Amino acid sequence: MKTKTWNPRIRMAAVLLAGITVFAACGKKDETVEALDTSKYVTLGEYSGMTVNVDAKQEVTDEMVLNYLNTRLLASHMVTVDVTDRPVQSGDTVYYECVGRVDGEVFNGGSTPEGEQWNTVIGAGGMIPGFEDGIIGMEIGEVRDVPCTFPDPYQNNPDLSGKDAVFTITLRSIQASTYPELTEELLAEINSSYTTPDEARAAIRTLLENDAQAAYEDNVRNALLSAFLSKCEFPADPPAFLVKQNEEAFKESILSIATMYGYTDMTAFVQAAYGMTEDQFNEQVKLIARTAAQETLAIEAVARAAGISDISQQDLDAEAESYIADSNGYYETIDALYEDVGRDTFRSYVISVRVGEWLAENNTVEIN
Repeated sequence: MKTKTWNPRIRMAAVLLAGITVFAACGKKDETVEALDTSKYVTLGEYSGMTVNVDAKQEVTDEMVLNYLNTRLLASHMVTVDVTDRPVQSGDTVYYECVGRVDGEVFNGGSTPEGEQWNTVIGAGGMIPGFEDGIIGMEIGEVRDVPCTFPDPYQNNPDLSGKDAVFTITLRSIQASTYPELTEELLAEINSSYTTPDEARAAIRTLLENDAQAAYEDNVRNALLSAFLSKCEFPADPPAFLVKQNEEAFKESILSIATMYGYTDMTAFVQAAYGMTEDQFNEQVKLIARTAAQETLAIEAVARAAGISDISQQDLDAEAESYIADSNGYYETIDALYEDVGRDTFRSYVISVRVGEWLAENNTVEIN
């Protein structure tokens, strides 16, 4: 439940939805999703004519533009001050102790270790829905029960998906960040590509609106995927090679994050990030990898049923070129991409994108 400055949920979601950020290594040449008889592993239920509900696209406000400018452009000029004369408000960094309960029972990973505190930026969206809003208005020293509902699915811990929880928060301190007024002189000082404050605000608004549109489309895609996956049946365990690929991919992703944040001991990192022992973490990864394999097979089955699963090598290479162009130089050539992630895994990524688009065209989306 705890979120630091990185977000493992994004990487888990990437595994579960055949995302590209945690590609698995290639298996043997004959061990590919493309070569499998998916009917052995998945029985499709309804996947067209469904209706799903999603939240409306987020409206970009002046406050959001200002917050982006401050935290991105003016971060080097930020000054942090302790707040003692008011309650928590959006934008504050709060330090607190927490005990999380589901059905009245303390659950693993939802509480601060004894003698430690967590910190959260209110309004940053790093915690599950309802958590940050529930802290707004708290005074230092106050204890408050904050009710929340875990997302469904909740990839950090699938056992908690959709469950109601109560977090008992003890607020210990509040910090606020202050920033200087944006001027042409300040933009020049920080070597910004923008020359005037108005130009900077307009560009940032466009960026945030594009992000909001992308987030809305992701929500639609995830809601449709979740809806059709809930109607699938899995009569047999997924192939071992596919499960192993997902396990290795996820662990490699987490290890890279641990290294980036200075952890040399994976056990210590898992405890700090997830509140789990390494054995508990490994068991969780196995469950996640199995679910990810099942979902990959279901997505492949829908693609075949919809007639969108055939991808020529030329088309796959074109998709790879497009991905490379958007990778900010991470990959320079198609061969480098395929060598790193595997052709079959990249193909599964392309299939997941196609299926997401097909589901959006053949189902109904209603706004909450």
